[in-house]
Order: sequence, then C-alpha cells, then structure tokens
Amino acid sequence: MHKDAESWEMTLAECGLLSYSTVKEAPDGHVSITITALVSMEPNASSEQSEEAAFEVLLGSEVSAIWWADDGYGVTLNSLYDNCTITVYDGTGWCDFDKRDKESVQLDQQFGEISWEGHPEIYLYDFLNEVVGSELTNVFLKHASPEVCLRRIYDTEECQRHLPQRIENSSHELWDNVHPAWSIRSRN
Repeated sequence: MHKDAESWEMTLAECGLLSYSTVKEAPDGHVSITITALVSMEPNASSEQSEEAAFEVLLGSEVSAIWWADDGYGVTLNSLYDNCTITVYDGTGWCDFDKRDKESVQLDQQFGEISWEGHPEIYLYDFLNEVVGSELTNVFLKHASPEVCLRRIYDTEECQRHLPQRIENSSHELWDNVHPAWSIRSRN
C-alpha cells in the first residue's frame, strides 16, 4: 500500500500507539516503524486490543519476511512491496513509558480507537497470526531462535511444493494473496 511516514503516524495514533513508536523515512522512501511496548512472546496468547492493533497496523501491507530482533526481544516484519519495516519491540527493560513525546500522546488521545489499560501490551502472536496463520506462528514462537526467519514464498515452483494440491484448471491462478505460502528458513 506504500504508506509514507505521515500515514504510518496516523495509523499508529488511531491504534493509540504513536507515543510508543518511532517512524523514520529514509531518503529512498523506506519507512522504519518501531513500536516499543510491553511485549508477550507466548504462543496462543492474545488480547482484543493487541489483535485489533495487529489488524490495523498490518492492514494493506504485504509482509515478505519476519525475523526475531537481534537481542530476541521482539520481531521485525519486512515488506519489500511496501518498502517498510515494522519492528514490535519489548521496551520494559529500558524504556521509560512515562516520558513520551507530548504531541504524540495528544494524537493518541485524540484519534485512538483502541483503549489500552495503562501501557499497551502487544502479543506477538496477534501480529504473526495476522500474517502467517496460527500454526506457523506457534512454531515460530515456541522455538524463538534468531537463526531462523519466516519468508513468504514468491517462486512459482517452490510455492507449488508448499501449497496444498489443487484441482488442475488452466484458468486457476496459482497466487493466493489472501493465504500466501510461507516457510521457516535460515536467516542467512
């Protein structure tokens, strides 16, 4: 969907997360979004607020790859198509959530559609499930290793190996953008 930094800031404000986030746009147009919150990495763990935030933040984005943050306290969702990187990071060990940008806090209050009780608690399950589905999400969370990543499969032959068998039909499109194929691979 190719959002610019300003569009991302509005999306985050609507989720009540702008004051917990940084949005930076590089000269080449690449946008880096970092959401710093209380983060749960538990498999199958979810909340209504976190699920809604995941839906809104990822709406219209085509995530290409997902990997663990280098220190293991969050995940990065990369979109080649949208030219953006979204990192959801646990800041409980170092971030002072009470010292946030006043203008961003005001925008969160003015436009926020998600009611967080206290500081936002993001469940990584919700963000990953929104992109790759629950089965692969749980495997990824249970074996939290920075050595592996999730990659969307774009190659036609590789995609055919991972997708369920389909009825041969010459008019049928192989690409299923609603339910794309994903694989766990080495991060290198």
